[in-house]
Amino acid sequence: MGQYPPRRNTHHFEIRTGPEILLLRAKELVIADADAVWKSLRLFKQSKADFADCLIERSAAAAGCDHTATFDRDVAKHCGMRLID
Repeated sequence: MGQYPPRRNTHHFEIRTGPEILLLRAKELVIADADAVWKSLRLFKQSKADFADCLIERSAAAAGCDHTATFDRDVAKHCGMRLID
C-alpha cells in the first residue's frame, strides 16, 4: 500500500487514508458496530495481528467479554487474546 498523508478521524488517532478508510467512511455502507471496526483497524495497524483477529478481539471487548481465548500463539501475543494451552 502506498503512503498517504495522515488524516485525523473522529476517534482521535492518526490514520492514513487508503482503500479501507474510504470504505469505512462511505455513506452508502452501513457498518455494524463502527466503533469496534475503527478500534480494530487501529490495533491492526499497530500490531502484527490479522485484521480479522483484531476485529474478533475488539468486538468481544465491546460486547463486554472479559477476554477472548485462542489456540493461536501469535494472535495471543499480538492481539491481546488469552492463549488456550
